[in-house]
Amino acid sequence: TNYPYTLNLLHEMLKRIKERPENLLTVGDFNEKKQHRAEFMLNFITDIITVDGLPIDREYAIFPQPLHAQRIDDLLKQAHVDRDQHILIGMQLGCHRTARRGWKIWQRQRHVHKKVWPIEYYTELAKKLKQHDANIRIVVTGSKQERYLAKMFLNDMPDTVDMIGKTSLLELAALMDKLNLLISHDTGTMHIACARRLPLVTMFASTATKRYFFGPFPPNDKRNIILESDTIENVTVDSVYQAALKQLAVLKRVEPCQA
Repeated sequence: TNYPYTLNLLHEMLKRIKERPENLLTVGDFNEKKQHRAEFMLNFITDIITVDGLPIDREYAIFPQPLHAQRIDDLLKQAHVDRDQHILIGMQLGCHRTARRGWKIWQRQRHVHKKVWPIEYYTELAKKLKQHDANIRIVVTGSKQERYLAKMFLNDMPDTVDMIGKTSLLELAALMDKLNLLISHDTGTMHIACARRLPLVTMFASTATKRYFFGPFPPNDKRNIILESDTIENVTVDSVYQAALKQLAVLKRVEPCQA
């Protein structure tokens, strides 16, 4: 190619590149550094390319446009959401692995994964939140391959606003602007919420080091509450419920950056 560099931002993918360009530069093994993965990759790039005016306090940024916000407004209106009355709490029920299993209708445990908080926990949590405040509306998100998760959840929570499979990436970002809180395990949706500066309650089944690498970014953002245990099942419903109530008691949003 005519490019001066070819950058590989996934160290673990290096072994899969059969024909490596002479100008290939690969990011190192981030596990050797005590840095969030996003920060580690950004430092790798800025060591190669001079960037003027790079802010010290770095954050994710994603910029939905008015048409994406209008799409979300339309979907919320169809679900009879009253933005002046309802408190919207998002829940991301699956992850990329559960999405890949979505078509395997014969697999009874297709919704189970070691990083996914059990769906029965989400259901119990939603009931507790609704009992606490009848104005709370749960909004579930996910890809179209995770429709089966929505069906499982809606069996017990028919008042849920079902957004699974209905949004593009930028529409999902626009949805984050409408929510008061997102409750999620380790997912891409969690990172989109970070980019839109939405308060989080997030659950991790890992050591603190792994959470520091993959968790909300920036890692020390006081808007977020991170709960973790040795296994995802050991993060209790009550601990997430209490964290959600703490977040709802604040209900202050910092407006996201605009393009």
